[in-house]
Amino acid sequence: MTPETALPVIAQIAATFAGFTALVSIVDQTQGGEWARISIWRIMQMLRISLTLMLMCFLPVLLLSFKVPVAIAWQICILVSLCVAICNMIWLTRIQKDLKEDSRKLLNKTIFRINSSLGIVILPVQLLALLQIWAIDLSATYLLAMVVNLVIAALIFFALVQQLDLQRIEGEQKTNEKEIE
Repeated sequence: MTPETALPVIAQIAATFAGFTALVSIVDQTQGGEWARISIWRIMQMLRISLTLMLMCFLPVLLLSFKVPVAIAWQICILVSLCVAICNMIWLTRIQKDLKEDSRKLLNKTIFRINSSLGIVILPVQLLALLQIWAIDLSATYLLAMVVNLVIAALIFFALVQQLDLQRIEGEQKTNEKEIE
């Protein structure tokens, strides 16, 4: 599978995540309660990463349609990907500080560590490819970055759905406690 054929598939999956996140946000609103702050954060993060991923998957097509030379188009794509990844890391660090008191409900630590590790690994790979220090195909590097972003989106979506289940369980427990009293 080439990057040209894989990127539209990744964009479709990202669009699906965005759609399901919208549905999850509707279900989440019916739950209410103390989970609201972390829910809003996760929903915003999920929508942001899904929409960004969709746009980034179409960036090479857009550049190539404007007759940008292939090598330069892929370099621009990797540069944009690096900028987005750095902005995401800064944003995530800032949000984590804001949500410190909600740490018991913060993204599962394992998921966070996987996301951080993937992000930290892909950044140098992209930089080495961009600077042509490492003889790796630019389009393959960009595709790898998009796959990593897709995995991160999937893990965040998993945490969002898991949170809904925890909210449901807590709601049932509170209902049962009220019935017992």
